[in-house]
Order: sequence, then C-alpha cells, then structure tokens
Amino acid sequence: MSRRTRKTIRLISRCISVNRLKIIIGTAIVLMAAVLINYFVSFPAIRSTDQAVWGQFGDYFGGVLNPLLSFCALIAVVLSLRSQSEEVAAARKEASAAIAMQTEQTQVFQQQSFESVFFGLIQLHLKNVDRVKAPVRAEDAGNGTTFELIIRSYNLDRVDDGIDQNIPRALGGTQYQQKQVSDYCNRFMEQYGNRIVHYFATLEEILKYVDSRSRPKSVGSSQYISIFKSLLSPEEVECLLMYAISDKGKSLRPFMAQHNLCALVPRRARIGLAEQILEY
Repeated sequence: MSRRTRKTIRLISRCISVNRLKIIIGTAIVLMAAVLINYFVSFPAIRSTDQAVWGQFGDYFGGVLNPLLSFCALIAVVLSLRSQSEEVAAARKEASAAIAMQTEQTQVFQQQSFESVFFGLIQLHLKNVDRVKAPVRAEDAGNGTTFELIIRSYNLDRVDDGIDQNIPRALGGTQYQQKQVSDYCNRFMEQYGNRIVHYFATLEEILKYVDSRSRPKSVGSSQYISIFKSLLSPEEVECLLMYAISDKGKSLRPFMAQHNLCALVPRRARIGLAEQILEY
C-alpha cells in the first residue's frame, strides 16, 4: 500500500469520525427538543414564580435527559477512542513499512558496496595474472600459459625430485611423505615465490573478503566463490595449493579446505597427502 493511499484512508476515517460526532450532537439536540416539547404539550406554558414548580421542571428535564445525554457522551468517547486507535494502528503500519523499506535499501547498499570491492579485487587478480612471469625454456616458448609452463617444472607428481635425504625416517610413513610434500612446496616458493607472491596475496585477500563480516548476511558466499573458481585454471589452483602447503602460505590453508579448491587440481599421486596437510 502506497503512502498516498494510506493518507487518503486516514483522511476518510477522520471524516467519518467527524460525521459520527455531528450525528451524536444532533441526536442530543433532538432529544432535548423532544423533552421540552413533550413537557409544554402536556403542561401548557404558564409562567410561574413558584420555585417548587421550577424545581419540578428541572427534575423532569434532568431526570429524562441525563441518562440519554450520558449515553450519547459515552458513545462519543467510544468513537473517539476507536478513531485514535485506528490512527495509531495506521501510524504503526506506516512506520513499519518505512523501517522495512529502509532495511531493504540498507541491504541493497551493503550488497552493492560488497560487490564493488569484490569485483575490484577480481580486476586486480586478472591484472596480476597478466604480470606473472616465469623463466621459460627455449623449447617451451609459446607452448602454453605461464602457469602451464610452471606446472611442467613443478607439480605434485614430481615431489620425489631432489628429495632431502636429511628428513628423519623415524617420522613414519605418512608423516615422512607429508614432510616430503612440504619441503617440495617450499622449494617451489624459493624458485617462483618472488615472481608470483603478489598473485597469491591477491587470491588470499579475495577469499578472506568473501568470508569476512563485510559480506551482508543476506548475501551468500557460494555465488561469489563460484565466480572466483571460474577464473582459475587447474594449473593456477595447483600453484595455489603448493603455495598454501609451503611455510609462507599457511594462512591460506583453511580457505583451500573450506571451499574445496583441491577439487580443481589435476589428480596427482600426492594430492591426498596435500589435502591432509591442509586439514592440519
């Protein structure tokens, strides 16, 4: 219901209340006239100076009219209270509608503000992708994206390359293998970290922002995470995974596990060990 419609209804309600009050006053006047007419018809008007006669007239007049006028007054009070109650109810509805509209506008503003920052981070991420450079062998030049070339040199299937023989065997099978994966990812960061650290930092900020309190409660994170995932190639996600497993990327691990980003990584022999490390 629009504000103009509500005002029109309130105006009509007031007019009805005024008309009811006029009817009550008119009824009271008619009753008074009827009582007087009945008295003077029954007792021809003879001017009297006897106080007893005037007292009898007053008793008659008041005795007949008092209950009637009291009843009219009671009706007037009831109608007045009812009119006030209707106005208060209308005012409450109008206030509730205004609050609901303000709340909706606030939510829309919060969502627009959130999306403005989110897509700004996405634009920054895309620029970082274009800036990522990696050493390329002559035979690989022009044979893939930067991340595809990186993954040819470093991926989770090549963990056994250059194993650190100083890793204590006493760690046990699983722990030993996890240590192998962690050391391999640290070597990956030593090789490429300076070239792509800003790229990783931006991705981490996007994930943190989507899960932060800045996101309105009315807006789910899944749709934004889906947008985020759609921008990443499997090679990028594998690089991101190795960054998260390294010592420098520990803060990214909860987000990798929470949003199941490992599902985008090509299935490697050591992917299970990588997922276990993320859960710690």
